[in-house]
Order: sequence, then structure tokens, then C-alpha cells
Amino acid sequence: MQTAKIGWLIPLAVVLFLPIISGCTGAATTTPSTTSDNAAASTLTGSFKIIGSNTVTPLSSVWAEDFMKANQKVSISVSGPGSGAGIAALIDSTTDICQSSRLITSKEIDQAKAKGLNVKEIQVASDALSVIINPSNPVSELTTAQLSAIYTNKITNWKEVGGSDSPIVVISRDTNSGTHVFFKEHVVQMAGLSTADKKLEYGSKVLLLPSTEEGVSQVAGNPK
Repeated sequence: MQTAKIGWLIPLAVVLFLPIISGCTGAATTTPSTTSDNAAASTLTGSFKIIGSNTVTPLSSVWAEDFMKANQKVSISVSGPGSGAGIAALIDSTTDICQSSRLITSKEIDQAKAKGLNVKEIQVASDALSVIINPSNPVSELTTAQLSAIYTNKITNWKEVGGSDSPIVVISRDTNSGTHVFFKEHVVQMAGLSTADKKLEYGSKVLLLPSTEEGVSQVAGNPK
């Protein structure tokens, strides 16, 4: 039995996807230089967009700011509507780089190829997921099977897992989020366990929220 204390961490990759288009050049350009690399870098000009994971946005925003400080003629915009939205934007050529907290699917790769894009995946960091509850809740640990049952609405009351007699308010990121997909595969569907079931889906009572910050706020304000 796999047991998870509240605050249990699930490692996941944080990746960037770049479109590779034969015969095309990016928006940023540079002029030849025989001086140092730093001097050459300062001649870069242009602009590009980074769209995707809300999880990766804090990192990519810092990287973008540092790059623009070193290359003051370059403009970089960063937004985090979600991994799915970022990958869709990459396929539609409305972003230059997609940031994602999940891997690109084979279907999405085929969609990109159909539009002449050969997508390159680069892992830039490792992240983790935490399962959190309000500090006033007495439950201190849950098994993966219990979490799966909670997120599929098979368990709906805290007393079923050793807590008080009160309904469980279940929160998740929305379907655009790579976190949503990763959690479904590894917790809801219990990937890697003998009880794994790819047919399991989030229950209809799960609240889908657009950001991690909103989820934390909801949990903090709800002792159940």
C-alpha cells in the first residue's frame, strides 16, 4: 500500500517546447562580431512570446527579465494560461516557445507535424505536486487509493478516511493545466500501482480552478 502524508510530493518534469522550422529564422537577430561573447550578445534585437504552464511562469519570467537586461533590444512576453493552452498556441504558431509541466502527447506531435513543425522538447527543471488540506483538518495521511477515490467522488466524507463527519470539498487545476493531466494519470488513475485503472476520471463534484494560487486560497478558507 502506498501511503501519502498530506503535503506528499510527486516529481514531474518541467519542459520547454520549441518549434523547429526548416529554412526559417527566429525573430531575434544578431550581427557578426569579433569581440567577446557578451559583447556579441548585446547586439541581439527582436521579440518573442512564451506561453503555457502557470507552474513554469515564475521561472521563465525571471529568465526573461535577466535576458532582457543583458540584451536591451530584445522584448520577451511571458504568460501562463496553462500547459494545454501553450501547446495549442505553439501548434497554431501564436507563440514562439511553449512552457509545460507535462510532456507533449503523440496526438499533439502529429498535429504539429501536420503544420510543418518539428517540436523539440527541453527539460529545464524538476517540480513536485503537493496534496494539501486546511491546517484544522485532523487527517494526517492518505493512500494513493484513497486520494483516487476522493477525486473520483467515491469517497465524499472525511469520516471515511479517519476525519470528522463533514463533506470533502475537492479542488484541482483546470483541464488546461499540465498539473491536472499529471495528477489524473499518477493519482486518479494510480499509474504504476497494481490497482491502476486508465478508465478513471475526475468526479463531477471536483472544482476545477484556473491557478494554483486560487486553489491554495480556497483550501485556506475552507476548514473542510
